[in-house]
Amino acid sequence: FEGIDILGNIIESSILSPNRAFYGNLHNLGHLFIAYCHDPDNRHLESFGVMADPPAAMRDPMFYRWHAFLDDLFQQFKATLPRYTVNQAS
Repeated sequence: FEGIDILGNIIESSILSPNRAFYGNLHNLGHLFIAYCHDPDNRHLESFGVMADPPAAMRDPMFYRWHAFLDDLFQQFKATLPRYTVNQAS
């Protein structure tokens, strides 16, 4: 079962991740990158977009595309893993 944990630690790191600094936190960082992409260096003193605000993030159409990307990434990785044996699945 370790194979899928590797992807989980990359996409959504937690205190259980073996090396958070190495794996990063793709899901949450993606939200932040999208929220600040309209003024990345704060030149125009714009506030962040709704993608950085969890209760409002679903208002941004990009929210759904971002999550579809993460789901696709998960499915692609999962397809490369060997099938579980009967002993592993029970």
